[in-house]
Order: sequence, then C-alpha cells, then structure tokens
Amino acid sequence: MPEYLKTHSTLIGPCGSRTYFHVTATGGKMHIEGWSNASVLYGLIMMLKNIFEGYSPENIRDTEIDFHIKTALKYNLTVQRAAALDEMINRILRT
Repeated sequence: MPEYLKTHSTLIGPCGSRTYFHVTATGGKMHIEGWSNASVLYGLIMMLKNIFEGYSPENIRDTEIDFHIKTALKYNLTVQRAAALDEMINRILRT
C-alpha cells in the first residue's frame, strides 16, 4: 500500500495495531489495498483482496458475505480483530 493512502480515512479501528484498508472501484472492478503492522490483520487483508479483487461492486453488493461467520473465523479472532474484519467487509460493501 502506498504511503499516501495511509491516512485517517483508511485507518481501521478500533484496533491495537496500525491497519489501513482502502477500497476503490475503477473500470467497474473492485481494487483493494491494505497494510497492517500485525501479521494476522495483514493476512485478513490479503484474504479479502484475494476473494473480492476484480469483481464488480454490483456483484459484491448482491452477494451475502457471511463466510467469516459460517466458517467461525470471526469467532476465532480477538474482539478487536473481529471488529476490524467486520469494518473491512463493510467498506467493501459500501464501495
């Protein structure tokens, strides 16, 4: 993630680490960039990027995103990390 995107508006919180997450839709396709100084959160960013990158925002909004609940991923994270994952998913849905 380029330094110029690490701003207050891309900061994920509440989180004990520095985590940034930026979602854009260009040319009808979703683009995700993120960075974290915590390896678990960085892994979550990369997972979301691998799942959603390149899809249209319309396709994503029409899809129920609940894999993190059905697989119990959300329940195996700390409260702060689960909240960060929820916030990242919500940012994807709002794009």
